Amino acid sequence: MDNAIDSKELFLSLYNRLEYEYKCIVLNTFRCLAEYEDSLKKGYKTYNISGTINFYQKKKGYTDQQVCDKVNNIIASTNKKIFFDIDTYRKIKYRNTQSSKHKTNWLTLIAKALEFEPDEYHKYLTPEAVNDILDLVVQHSSEVN
Repeated sequence: MDNAIDSKELFLSLYNRLEYEYKCIVLNTFRCLAEYEDSLKKGYKTYNISGTINFYQKKKGYTDQQVCDKVNNIIASTNKKIFFDIDTYRKIKYRNTQSSKHKTNWLTLIAKALEFEPDEYHKYLTPEAVNDILDLVVQHSSEVN
């Protein structure tokens, strides 16, 4: 069993050295394990929404307020009577969640403002999900051996 734990730790240390795009490639390889329902806990957040938002915001060099302004400009062009405030943005960004009283899909609007496809939200997993996948990979590899 120690060998399995050592393998997991080695894999995790190598994985953490990868850049964002390469992490996506590795995780897409194990996507079937990530979406394996029995491995998910109640209230579990599988995908790293905040990591994706932070990555693209940093890439564009925008402040939180600039992102909110861009989202509000998108909303204004649709003639809706809602407002995206910075507190809501920070809740989404730091809590890895989507919240809206108006049933508005803020994640789609944020993706549009930061100029990336909403599918990108599903490319990067939370550290907890990575850990669970690694457990499953180690478990399946020991079953194969």
